[in-house]
Amino acid sequence: MNSLKRTIVRILLLVIVAASGTSCGLFDSGTSWESDQFRIGWIDTHSTSDLSYRLDDYSSIGIVDACVFAAGANDQYVVVKQRPVSAPGIINYYVLSRVEYDPLGDLRRALTGPISEAAYRELSLRFSLPTVAPVVPEVVCGGETA
Repeated sequence: MNSLKRTIVRILLLVIVAASGTSCGLFDSGTSWESDQFRIGWIDTHSTSDLSYRLDDYSSIGIVDACVFAAGANDQYVVVKQRPVSAPGIINYYVLSRVEYDPLGDLRRALTGPISEAAYRELSLRFSLPTVAPVVPEVVCGGETA
């Protein structure tokens, strides 16, 4: 009987060690991009990447839902490129005015989007918007491989 208990304990220990040694634990998360308090973060997989505003070390406010795969920023604007989880064939751009943004205020005052690439290009010429660069591989959002 003691031999059976020892075997069960060994198996349980192996399972626990194996589960804790994997790269994607229960609460795996990370930050792919940051500009001041703005960040693109993910939970469990990069396909959940979203734009948020960090209030402190433990809380943030969501701005643009997943799947955000590219971003850029300058002193006046934060721009992100997104493939919505519900429609990965679509690419949206969002432009956030840093001057107008109030984390506890009405987001609609500061955020323009979703807009098309053509609309982004037009706004970029008028307002000197930052260029966007990949922050996670687009393929994780349902995009084409490079």
